[in-house]
Amino acid sequence: MRSTSTAYVTNQAEYDKHKAQLKLVPCPHCRVVGCLIRHGYLWGKAEKGQDKIRRGWRTFCSNRRRKKGCGRTHSFLAACFLYQRMADAQRLWQLLRGVLEGLSRKAAWERVAAPFCLETGYRLWRAFIRRQSALRSTLLRALAPPRMRSQNPHLQLIEHLQAMFPKSACPVADFQVRFQTAFLNVRPIRINKSG
Repeated sequence: MRSTSTAYVTNQAEYDKHKAQLKLVPCPHCRVVGCLIRHGYLWGKAEKGQDKIRRGWRTFCSNRRRKKGCGRTHSFLAACFLYQRMADAQRLWQLLRGVLEGLSRKAAWERVAAPFCLETGYRLWRAFIRRQSALRSTLLRALAPPRMRSQNPHLQLIEHLQAMFPKSACPVADFQVRFQTAFLNVRPIRINKSG
């Protein structure tokens, strides 16, 4: 069900449990057991400036010294981050919750946007819309939809997500941990067609 070779963990302690079991777990790519080793941290850009921030950890399926691994890496991403995006899960949830409360997308994003521009909020919203059918299908497998207050399908999905994790501070992060899949699709690669 994973769209990437990324597993989601909530904190360092949960990663440490996975780390202790690495030699007993099959590689997500080649399914060979006993070849996974720790491979450092997963770094990303910080919200402000040129700083780097640790977003998770990497493992390597070793194909060295006669090991039968595939030589590919596997990531453990902290669930508070979105896959391949600078904006975090909490900020996305605040945008979705603001829209559910009746704010416009612009007003909802401006409440939580600093240091991001308005276009980032619109990009996140469009990614949420593109991913709507997959999110809805995943949620329906786990929980029947609650009684909806809105007729808008986007707002219904946000209500369903909120009902799935009623006491959560960030249902987007909890979704990623529970279903071990990215909440938003990976950003499409832009190809410069000017020559």
